[in-house]
Amino acid sequence: MKKKILRVCLMLVILCGGILLTNGSVQAKTQNYYTKGKTLVVTGQLRNGTHIKNAKKIKKIVVKDNIKILPTKPFKGCINVKTLEVPGKLIFVDDFLGEVYDNDNYENFPITVKTVKFTTQLSDKPMYKFYLTHKFIVSKKDKKYRSYKGSIYTKNGKKFVAMPSECKILKIRKGCKIVNVVGFSYESYNEESCSDDPDYYIFTCCKKLKKVIIPSTVKSYYTSDSNFKDYMREAINDVAYRAKYVIKNKNISCEGMEALYEVLEDRIFKIFKKQIKKQGDFYIYNNNILVGYDGCQLVVTIPKGIKYAMKNSLSVMKESSYSIIRAVKLPKGFKDKKSKIWRGHSYYSEWYNQDKIVLSNYYHSVPSSHGVGYKYNTFCTFEYCKHYYGKTIQIISDIDGIIIFSTDVPVRVTDKNNNIVERDLDGSYTVYVNKGDAINVQLPDKVKDDEFICLKDFNGIEN
Repeated sequence: MKKKILRVCLMLVILCGGILLTNGSVQAKTQNYYTKGKTLVVTGQLRNGTHIKNAKKIKKIVVKDNIKILPTKPFKGCINVKTLEVPGKLIFVDDFLGEVYDNDNYENFPITVKTVKFTTQLSDKPMYKFYLTHKFIVSKKDKKYRSYKGSIYTKNGKKFVAMPSECKILKIRKGCKIVNVVGFSYESYNEESCSDDPDYYIFTCCKKLKKVIIPSTVKSYYTSDSNFKDYMREAINDVAYRAKYVIKNKNISCEGMEALYEVLEDRIFKIFKKQIKKQGDFYIYNNNILVGYDGCQLVVTIPKGIKYAMKNSLSVMKESSYSIIRAVKLPKGFKDKKSKIWRGHSYYSEWYNQDKIVLSNYYHSVPSSHGVGYKYNTFCTFEYCKHYYGKTIQIISDIDGIIIFSTDVPVRVTDKNNNIVERDLDGSYTVYVNKGDAINVQLPDKVKDDEFICLKDFNGIEN
């Protein structure tokens, strides 16, 4: 009897042990990760709510090659990680539901690490932008890319692709011939702002870049993304723009200057001050590339000898210089498309250098939101170039009531009785008028940097 009881007990122990073991293996399979010492190995997909035990003790994270997407939330507790080993096509997202994710909701890995090692071939998409790191290591098996002193290049080393986010001094390798300027900045969102304003956040994670050294072997620059200017402008202005640039080869193509302008903006005129000469109202690089214009002509005649023009070169100095143009005449031998520098803004030209402004010619009466009233459309701006400094402009009212308008610089405004109208703190002037009254606006004799003077934001209220 005792032997029977003993056999039953042993069977129960074995059965319970089997259940426990089965449950243990299921749990291991479900969580899709395990730890080995201070290394976390991710073997499968993680849910957004996954809690990693002893996360603060982890020093290294290895993500297996079959994984293509992971949420960032499970890793936020791994604050002491130094090394990541990840597939080259891995994507991080902020909010992950398992089956569905937002293609536009990419996010950077939440921890800054010392090294990111790609264990498989890199994707052609800029996957490097998901990592806050001091150093990249590209797998030797990668057929397209390689790493050199922490940055990423094409396999032959002739094209610079990207620097690590925490780079302080970027020194492009000698022998490199082409630089992708997108590699200077990052599109992933970082809550720590580069700006002193705590309410101003930018789409970048690289805050430390101080200097960029580009050797004489580099002859060309480009941007790898067609939407580069639209969604990366803030990142460039606050990161790459602030760095000091040492560019040893000053003989660059028109396309190269366009790419550099995306990063440097008006700083190209300082960096290339010996190569950019001013001829009249035009800024010309290496004698045949138009890179800037600050004139105020209705018909712009491009100088002889110009073969190429940087995109939007007629507006890079002053937007007003571009907005008043009615026509552009190109010289013989010009090889670029005219549409590259001017597409036409004829609706602006009617409001340029007008001696007399009759408001009814430009605006329409509309009902007031609180009774009978009159309000002018506010999209119209009257612009005056340096040739009009010191002149007096007349504004003819077509209502009995109040005319309000603003200026970007102080002007002298008088009503029909020659009484001076004071400028408000917001830059606006308020004048009580009868229909047919003329308001006189005397423009200043001098404006800083020969800027255009604008009369704008007109509205009228009928009594």
